[in-house]
Amino acid sequence: MITRGARRRWSRSVKRAIVEASLAPGVMVSALCRQHEISSGQLSTWRRQYRDGDLAEAAPLVPGFARAVVSGTAPALGLAAASTAMETIEITLPDGVGLRVGAGVSQAALSRVLAALRDA
Repeated sequence: MITRGARRRWSRSVKRAIVEASLAPGVMVSALCRQHEISSGQLSTWRRQYRDGDLAEAAPLVPGFARAVVSGTAPALGLAAASTAMETIEITLPDGVGLRVGAGVSQAALSRVLAALRDA
């Protein structure tokens, strides 16, 4: 008998292992569900996710690099002149998407924007 208790969180790798075990020849699905204390409906959902590729290991995030091009030069008159000349940063990604940000943008904010562009 499966009782309701605190909500459990299952990692993708554990879900995948249970689904793969359920697909082995001769396995009694009801016994497997009892062993892992899950319902047959939950296993069916995980099987669908497995079939759709949703239980695959997430690919590690690998930083990508874009070619940097300096257009124009800042006068060598000191920091004030250099900071005025470099007020914006323009980034053109390999797929042609362009982005302009202020020179004072935080690394965290820029990383979030670039990740969103990469996933779009």
